[in-house]
This record gives sequence, C-alpha cells and structure tokens, in this order.
Amino acid sequence: APGEAARAAADLEGVLLTAGEVDAVMGASGMVADTTKSTLVDDSADTAPVDCLAVSSMGEDQVYSGASWRAVRMQSVHEPGDDYAHLVHQAVVEFPDATAAAAFFAASTEKWASCAPGRYTYRPGGGQPPTVWDVGGATQKDGILSLTITEQDSDSWACQRALTAALNIVVDVLTCSAAPGDSAASVAHRIADKVTGQ
Repeated sequence: APGEAARAAADLEGVLLTAGEVDAVMGASGMVADTTKSTLVDDSADTAPVDCLAVSSMGEDQVYSGASWRAVRMQSVHEPGDDYAHLVHQAVVEFPDATAAAAFFAASTEKWASCAPGRYTYRPGGGQPPTVWDVGGATQKDGILSLTITEQDSDSWACQRALTAALNIVVDVLTCSAAPGDSAASVAHRIADKVTGQ
C-alpha cells in the first residue's frame, strides 16, 4: 500500500510550474507537460565522466544517493511533438527538514565544481550518436546555483542548470533552447517562491 512518502510525492506536484508559467519564463507559447515521475533517473551508464552527472541533468539517482531525501516529483514541459524549440525539466525533492535540504545544496556546490568548467559525453543509445557538452563555470546568486552547458557542433541548442533549496525542498531544474539565458534560475526561483508561499 502507498505510504507517507507516496502521499508527499503527490503533494509536491503542486509547487511545480504550470505549462503556462513555463511559457512565460521561456518566452514560448503552447508548451505542455509531458512525463511526470515520482522516481529519480539514472543516466550514469550513458554519461562520461560520471562526475558530471550533477550538472548534466536533474534528479539523478547517483547524485542524490546517500542523501536523506524522502520524495520527488519530476516533470518535463515542451511544445507538442518531438521537434520542440524549448524544453524544461523541473524537479522538486523533499527532505526531512530544511537543514537536510540546505546540506544537500551545500554539498552540490562541490559536486558541480568537479565538472564545472569542463566537458562530458552523453550516449543516448537507440542508434543515436553521442553528443559532447561543454560546461561553463558555476555561479551562485540569490541562493541559486547555476551554470550553462552547450552542445558541441550545434549552434541552436544549449541548456542551463539551476539548483536551490527552499525550506525542506531542493529545486532541481534544466532548461534548454537556442538561447536559455537565465531561464533555469528563473524557474527555480519561481518554484522556490511557491514552496515558501511568496
């Protein structure tokens, strides 16, 4: 039977941004929520070096391994179809208390530094060629850790990563477009405001 963590995970969805709110951040229109998960993901076998997992994607199982997280809600938002111009992966991870969430955020600054600045290779499988990504330096502003990752040999796709902690929630975001700018940081900030009721 579902336990307390399952109930908490369902509650978490309410602090994610709606598709309309994501549209506003990304300067897009008509974006829709795609998949929503209550489990972490594992791209460790497809990402090299594995130290770059913390910056290459959000909600990675290996990155949260050993942390005292209790529940997670992750959602993908993009335009309909497979050929979209904007992509947002937003995740909220619940910890037992604010101290635990803040500790994970503090530890993440060191994890990000192991790959930022740097470079990693992602192998998507399914017959698709691997992609190489250049990782910019990480910055921290207004309590939000962020950086930009740029796909090599592509002039039309880049992503921003952002991470922050609000109360007992860690907000973990990846946004991608031709010019992501500070979109991930903006999404993370808006989610954090929902968590704190601002």
